[in-house]
Amino acid sequence: MRAREAELAAKLRALGSTEGPNYPDIRATKRALAALRGQIAAETGRLITADRMRAAAAAARVKSLKAELAAVRDRAAAQSVRAAPLARLEEERTAESDLLRAQTEQIGTLESHSALTRPDARIIAAATRPLQPSGPRSAAILSGAVLLGLCLGVLAALLADSLNGSFRSGGQVREALELPCMALLPEVGRRERRGLSVPDYARRYPFSAFAEQIRALRTGLWLAPGAPRSLAVTAARPGEGKTTLAVSLALSVAASGARVLVIDCDIRQPSFDMIFGLGGLPGLTDHLAGRATLEAAIHRPALEEGGSLPDVMPAGAVATEALALFMSDRLGRLMAELHGRYDLVVLDLPPVFALAEAQLLARAAAATLLCIRWGQTPRRTVAAALALLDQGGLRLAGAALTRVDGPRHARSGFPDSELYHPRYGGYFRL
Repeated sequence: MRAREAELAAKLRALGSTEGPNYPDIRATKRALAALRGQIAAETGRLITADRMRAAAAAARVKSLKAELAAVRDRAAAQSVRAAPLARLEEERTAESDLLRAQTEQIGTLESHSALTRPDARIIAAATRPLQPSGPRSAAILSGAVLLGLCLGVLAALLADSLNGSFRSGGQVREALELPCMALLPEVGRRERRGLSVPDYARRYPFSAFAEQIRALRTGLWLAPGAPRSLAVTAARPGEGKTTLAVSLALSVAASGARVLVIDCDIRQPSFDMIFGLGGLPGLTDHLAGRATLEAAIHRPALEEGGSLPDVMPAGAVATEALALFMSDRLGRLMAELHGRYDLVVLDLPPVFALAEAQLLARAAAATLLCIRWGQTPRRTVAAALALLDQGGLRLAGAALTRVDGPRHARSGFPDSELYHPRYGGYFRL
């Protein structure tokens, strides 16, 4: 009947997909399906009634069996209560018999062993209890660990030194680049500067180690054959300290009474406006482009306390035609006029790899000084920068190691590390 119902339902779905609801076959099929479902319901009810009757009979049978089981359990419990003392006595007798048998066998075994064997050792004296453990030997292990750590530290330091591809002494600069290293400028931290900029710190504390290295740079330039009237200061990468060196050198020379001009040639990232507080005044590019006279492009910063400051020419407005301005003869005429006015002209150039203008500006100066950051700038980068500078046939006055870590350099063992040894502390004071 279920199978027939499924067939009629499938036939009805098939007809419904193609014919309307009043189609004769659909109506007939619906009537047959309804009649068949009525028969199924009647048959199902009959079966359910029969099953319920059988279930009631089975429940009555279960109830009677449970009552018989309860009676049997009651009788068994009464019998077990009466038999429990006897069973317990029987178990105790069996256990005592087994124990007696085991002890008898053990006594026989011990008697046979004592008769056949004799002891090979005897106690002469009782052992004394140690006052401290015999191991581990903490002192020896600790000493060995310290010695091993020192050896590994020395090996790591030697390995790091051999893998360090930067310059960490003036001797390395002279050997690798064949250039004189004119100064090793120490890194001056914020705490030591006490809120001052590095150039102001060198001017305020003329007997500091930084100011002494600036004077060493001046001495090297003065002792060189044909002391330059103009000096271009550049570096291979940003952050080498070239601007600090250029401004500090100009301040040091100006303090001796010489006429000095320092020019900010880094037109993309000028810094003189912040250092000297010029506030965006006209400068180098404005003069070369004809928008400002030379007098308008040169500024003299105000100095609160007594002393001398160099004249300053800021970078000026950022010009898209800056390369053309530097390639024109205007730059040469400007430098010729400045050589007639000043004893020293210092040009703060952009990094060699940053702008192509660096080579043109360096060529306008009489000599070029390359700044190399101590322990940071890779040698291959410095060599590539020198190759770019050599393309223009420039005169390289030398190099300067900047931002030197004094305490680390004093422990390095290089010959010029003597500069930062504590024994020279009396020569440098704030």
